[in-house]
Amino acid sequence: MITSNKPPLRSARVTPPGRIIERELEARGWDQLDLAKIMQRPVNAVNEIIAAKKRITPETAHELGAAFGVEAAFWSNLEANYRLRITEDEESEARIAKRRDLYERYPIRELQKRGWIEETIEPIEIERSLAGLLGSSNPMQYPAWSAPCYRGSEKLTPEIGSRVAWVARVRYLAKQQKCAKFESKNLEALVLRLLELTLHENGVRDVQKTCAESGVHCVFVQALPKSHVDGAAFTLSGRPVIALSLRYQQLDRFWFTLFHELAHIVFGHTDVLCEEINAEHDKEAIDEQEQQANQWASERLIPPNTFQDFTTIGEFSRGAIEQFAAKIARHPAIVLGRLQFDQVIPWGKMNQLQPNVRGLLEL
Repeated sequence: MITSNKPPLRSARVTPPGRIIERELEARGWDQLDLAKIMQRPVNAVNEIIAAKKRITPETAHELGAAFGVEAAFWSNLEANYRLRITEDEESEARIAKRRDLYERYPIRELQKRGWIEETIEPIEIERSLAGLLGSSNPMQYPAWSAPCYRGSEKLTPEIGSRVAWVARVRYLAKQQKCAKFESKNLEALVLRLLELTLHENGVRDVQKTCAESGVHCVFVQALPKSHVDGAAFTLSGRPVIALSLRYQQLDRFWFTLFHELAHIVFGHTDVLCEEINAEHDKEAIDEQEQQANQWASERLIPPNTFQDFTTIGEFSRGAIEQFAAKIARHPAIVLGRLQFDQVIPWGKMNQLQPNVRGLLEL
């Protein structure tokens, strides 16, 4: 892909091909009638070419080249450059360049399709609408809040603009939610209430209400193309926000991602990673916090000692999984997902135990 931050170079003026033809005629002591006879063209055709009323076609370029003893490409290039310049519209080109910059930075068509920004082709209107979405006066600069601790693919490179727009939508929806005052001392009670919801597949429908009652915003926004994000955690006006993209629709993925993001809140990671993260942050520290969140989520969803006893028996039939899930008061999808992750059971096997979360949430 050709990229350049420099504006294209333009000549101050461009010479019409007819002017060059007139100079050649004058240098040879010819007039238009002489050239017409040499080229065996009607004199009015030669006159129209000189007056720029008629274009120099490839055939005419060869004839002029033969008449004046120069290459045909010389006349073709003169004609092309002249036509390009006289049709130039600097204002239009500036709008196109601005539109290009916006499209390169954000998934404009998808944002318009979802109704997050106004459906328009005018760059100034797109920019104004983006500014409204981001809450920023200059959408060409990512806002300071735009780098929360994302949970997403480690193999795929995300488009930052897609992630920023996704978080902006999360922030907007979180502000619309009614939410109780947040107190960190109530977090453990929230964890226990959410664990109770994991037993039944319809428990996902009560997650947002349960979180709000504990002062935690929980927002579901489907991932934007190429954002490669599963979830995020950050603070907004003194309240924690958990965001899930539902990029994967399996029930176990939903619960694990939810508890992973909740772990960041429990351990207080969000104030560091989500409000002030930048390129200078210690990657090892970030990785350590991600591993801590993974371990906490895994252990809260399935008690490790009980799970070890279950795997030691080595019976992984559907009935055995359902029986163990009932014993720990979890949905069988959570147990199945853990077994698949640990490569005890192949991916795809017994997926009839995995309800579609988007269907349950009616998204």
